[in-house]
Amino acid sequence: MKLTYAKSKTPLKSLETKANKTGRNEPCLCGSGKKYKKCCLKNSES
Repeated sequence: MKLTYAKSKTPLKSLETKANKTGRNEPCLCGSGKKYKKCCLKNSES
């Protein structure tokens, strides 16, 4: 992640930030308790 500094030397987030993606092995966002790759990954790839 790149940081850009203003004149006040306060770090600001650059536009180059990582997209908020769900990892394949993280719990699914639908709340099923399954891993994302075993639950909703197939639906989101299409």
